[in-house]
Amino acid sequence: MSQQQESEFEIMDALDEQQIVDEIKGHVLEQFFYEFTQGNKQVVGISYAGIKSVCQKLSNDGHPISIEEMHVDVGPETISALACAVDLTTKEKRWGAAEASKTITFFDYRDKTEKTKPNPFTRAVAVSKAQRNAMRNFVPEVVIQEAYKEWKAKKGQQQTEKPVVMTAAELQAREAAKNFDKRVVCPDCQARFSTFEKMTSHRKESHSQ
Repeated sequence: MSQQQESEFEIMDALDEQQIVDEIKGHVLEQFFYEFTQGNKQVVGISYAGIKSVCQKLSNDGHPISIEEMHVDVGPETISALACAVDLTTKEKRWGAAEASKTITFFDYRDKTEKTKPNPFTRAVAVSKAQRNAMRNFVPEVVIQEAYKEWKAKKGQQQTEKPVVMTAAELQAREAAKNFDKRVVCPDCQARFSTFEKMTSHRKESHSQ
């Protein structure tokens, strides 16, 4: 895996962690795929919610996927999880592993320093990501491609304007705003805004070439 691919994976993994926390808090997950630009490349990847949706379709087609076994290991800085998923029709089993940090890193604007605080969702995030990875191993790429086409078509019907392809920093800022006092940080100058739209407008006016 190249350095750029590792970066793309880390971005989508962080966004998935945010989705898992949103789900725990009772939010409805509708972002089945991520679309963002990384350098000059447009990146598309299936999300945590997207994997669950695709597995539900597999279940409807006669291949229900269930989590049969879980193992959790608590380390000094992270919690690791190992999940075993099984196709209840074929009895085939596949495994998935993941880990989550016990701390969250954030920027304190009061003294302009980076700090950490305990992550109350560490175990849940580690377990959910391991289950995601195990279920993902049952999903053929062609199924994901078809699901992406359907999601794009549905998304296009719900909006009249051309969809905006965000950068990775913008996408992370929008998702993070859901759980961090509704303040969006400009990735260029660290200025804070009450909405993602205001931050985007500021970037176009102040930082566009």
